[in-house]
Amino acid sequence: MKELMDKMREVRINEGKVERILNYWIFENLKMANGERLELTSYQRDIAKDVLLRAFGLKSGSGKYCIVSATRVGKTEFVSVVALLLALLKKGIEILVVAPIYRQAIEGIYDRIEGYLWRNKRLWKMVRRVQRNIGRIELKNGSKILCLSANNTEGLLGFGGQVVIVDEAGSIDKEVLRQKVLRMIMNKKDGGNLLFVIGTPHNKDSYLYDAWVGKNFEKYRITWKEAVNEGIMDEREIDFIRKELSEDEFAVWYEAEWRDLSEDDFFDMERVREKCVIEKKSYDKKSLERFDEIILGCDVARYGTSKSAIVILGRLGENVYMIDYRTVSKKGLSWQMGWIESTAKKFRANKVVVDSTGLGSGVHDVLKEKLEGKGIEVVGFNFGRKKERFRLYDRLKWEIEEGNLYLLKDEKLRGQFNAFKVKYRADGSKDVIKLRNVENDIIDALALSLHGFGGGEVFGVLDIDVDHLMSVRV
Repeated sequence: MKELMDKMREVRINEGKVERILNYWIFENLKMANGERLELTSYQRDIAKDVLLRAFGLKSGSGKYCIVSATRVGKTEFVSVVALLLALLKKGIEILVVAPIYRQAIEGIYDRIEGYLWRNKRLWKMVRRVQRNIGRIELKNGSKILCLSANNTEGLLGFGGQVVIVDEAGSIDKEVLRQKVLRMIMNKKDGGNLLFVIGTPHNKDSYLYDAWVGKNFEKYRITWKEAVNEGIMDEREIDFIRKELSEDEFAVWYEAEWRDLSEDDFFDMERVREKCVIEKKSYDKKSLERFDEIILGCDVARYGTSKSAIVILGRLGENVYMIDYRTVSKKGLSWQMGWIESTAKKFRANKVVVDSTGLGSGVHDVLKEKLEGKGIEVVGFNFGRKKERFRLYDRLKWEIEEGNLYLLKDEKLRGQFNAFKVKYRADGSKDVIKLRNVENDIIDALALSLHGFGGGEVFGVLDIDVDHLMSVRV
């Protein structure tokens, strides 16, 4: 193996050496973050072998690879190892690794590659420079690896390489991939260009799907069965997950079958229609006093170009009723703050929940100063925090489908629920996306208003006084 390492710069590769690298050298020289030696699975070795043979002209082929796989079968590990091997073995090659988001590009891929290098003293001596802030690794043989994020489209400009690896390609906008990423491949007459599109088959409206059904790519599919055979997954765990997921979800995330999950409605529209039963009416002071609690949710428009919305909810016992909603457009932040303040006073609100994302933080701070001295609590919510945002919408979804929330009988309101769709992340977890061509401001304000009740707990759940219960004698 030492002899092989010493000759890597000579780039004298044959099929026997490829076999030795994949079957022995990786295990002896690459360590994972937990200190264990890296051993490729049989399916990782088979694909890597084809890639290396093609890269060194020992095998014919298009040089384009489409790999669809189940979740948690080692896609990121495979991407990292292939990028590193190509950089070590091919002098002066430029390799671009593109992931959907910056954290995945750096923490998922860059950190693995850098870790393989610095955990081996001999390999580390081959490094000329590392720049984690831009995801760049340069080797002394002239090879470079650069990890990029697809969500920074401007940051993709100006880069090119002989190898482009697109991880989780199904989660990258098709047009961004076509127009920004594919142009990175540099033309070379020696036929050494390689393109990889890799991911889970959850989105048919993606370049990954186009590559899979097209004729230009060599195709590989990896399912949970291969992972179980390699000891990466436990079949008992698979049996449990199969019961927890729908048939389509399991087919996508574990069978690596193409099912389009990206356009599912987030809200059950039939249940939305069933809950839109309240005829809109005016409320006088006496009517408003009937409610145990009244909360305003405020979605603040940005830059005066979109609509701002207020939704007023009232709680009566275990039921919550939509009292009214208001929208305005093309108004400055100062005007909006006055509008929110006067609406809160008019409806005798106990609490105001306001979107405090970005410029909204200033609105939140001013309202807090103005209203809390008048007995109205002001709460901010930051839509920039993905987990909290998902919980916000998920709570609204639960209340509509299972809880005691009743909405206005209003066509505009109902229509805005159609803007929300399910999006699946690379790990199979759900997220919410909004269609750009459908208004959604009223639903955002509704979700914020609902958030103000009970600290985010769902309705319809019996509150138990534990102290009282323990004091009762039977």
